[in-house]
Amino acid sequence: MKVIITGGLGCIGLAVSAQLNNKTYDITVFDLPESRFEGYQKPGINYFFGSILDKTALLDAFRGADAVIHLAAYLGVERTETNRLRGIDINIYGSQ
Repeated sequence: MKVIITGGLGCIGLAVSAQLNNKTYDITVFDLPESRFEGYQKPGINYFFGSILDKTALLDAFRGADAVIHLAAYLGVERTETNRLRGIDINIYGSQ
């Protein structure tokens, strides 16, 4: 079973990918290229970098997927209050 984890390099995404990696899943982590990748890459996990708002990147990453665990989000109270439209773009439209 191929599982895609969006936001897979975040706190929850790292924990989920580690748990699934111990099973028999084909895991692909999808996250921003500027995410904290160094030191977090694990054998047996595929990494795909792009924006949750980039439909082409998503379609490429999701090809052949059986399941998606959507964890990508624009986080932080101050950050989302300061950049409300960006928060809406990522957290609402990115989920669509």
